[in-house]
Amino acid sequence: MLIYIPTNSRAAVAILICVIACCNLNYFAPHKNKVLFWLTELSFITTSAKYTIATLIASSTDEQQDQQMIGSLLIVLDVGFMVSSIFAILISLYVLRLRVWAIVKEAKTNQKKGSSSSLTQVQPIDAATENTLIGKNEDGQENSNAKQQEYNQLKTWGK
Repeated sequence: MLIYIPTNSRAAVAILICVIACCNLNYFAPHKNKVLFWLTELSFITTSAKYTIATLIASSTDEQQDQQMIGSLLIVLDVGFMVSSIFAILISLYVLRLRVWAIVKEAKTNQKKGSSSSLTQVQPIDAATENTLIGKNEDGQENSNAKQQEYNQLKTWGK
């Protein structure tokens, strides 16, 4: 939307937008992941710095040495943000791996104890007798004809 703003004030409006976005990010804190939060914060700060430098370039003299130094600073800002992004991706993958390992470890622990996992399990029952159709019967023994019983019940259901 900056294309609709006059050229001489475009960088100043962009700085204002980036600062407001940074303030909103800090106030509302929409990200649960702290790595993502800081990466977003860094991107807004980097963008604000770039627009500030663009304002300085527009108002400065045409000295070649100053422009070369400012150009180098812009390149360093871009490279720094890219390195930070790669670092954030690696940290996120590491955290994801740790969480998956914790879930698998918890599932194995629950399985060894004989208790069901914390996940919800749906098991069909016979409405008339309230017995399970799949799995174990009331005595705790495997129900060998459970699937056949379920098939027969479903087959006669609409009749």
